[in-house]
Amino acid sequence: MCDDYAVEDWVDYYYRVVVVDELDVPRSGFSQVIHVFAGGGGGPDRSSILSNAPQDLTLDNNFPNPFNPTTQIKFGLPTSTHVRLQIMNIRGQIVQVLVDDERPAGWYTVTWDGKNESGIDVASGIYLYMIEADNKKILKKMTIIR
Repeated sequence: MCDDYAVEDWVDYYYRVVVVDELDVPRSGFSQVIHVFAGGGGGPDRSSILSNAPQDLTLDNNFPNPFNPTTQIKFGLPTSTHVRLQIMNIRGQIVQVLVDDERPAGWYTVTWDGKNESGIDVASGIYLYMIEADNKKILKKMTIIR
């Protein structure tokens, strides 16, 4: 967690987030730049949050890909709706359901740990991930290497 008390209203800020191990040593290849907009008034209001929501259902490519042991899946909802995000094997059988609930409009990131619904590591190979919301479906593929 990071608290930055020196931000100014109506300014874009970029932060590099780095994954470190238990000895605070950065892990190679595990960093990401995040964008934060300081909207003023002590925090964003509902209209500014909705203006950052996508115009349509969005499913980004997972990162990293290929991966081991975890990957992140980012998706965006244009309106408040019920959303289902699931992982399937190449035969279309459900491996794990990551999200199955009502969510407000906005952006979300979910981490998949490479395990099935029983908590068992899945085998190396290609897996599919699919989002369903507002009578729309988007399907993408990812690879896990053990």
